[in-house]
Amino acid sequence: MDLRTAAHQLTAAPPFTGDAVFHAQQAAEKSLKGFLAWHDVPFRKTHDLAEIGRQCAESEVSANA
Repeated sequence: MDLRTAAHQLTAAPPFTGDAVFHAQQAAEKSLKGFLAWHDVPFRKTHDLAEIGRQCAESEVSANA
């Protein structure tokens, strides 16, 4: 839903780029947190995509070791 909303925000004239970026960030955050939840990896309450992304990468490395 966030990606659909972001795409829709960009069709406005002028486009609502700030809103589109917000929804794109939300979609990325939810995807990363969903990955962690799927792998039973606990995560703290944060919106920092770099932090969540590192945690995902580390859990992938641990799973493949």
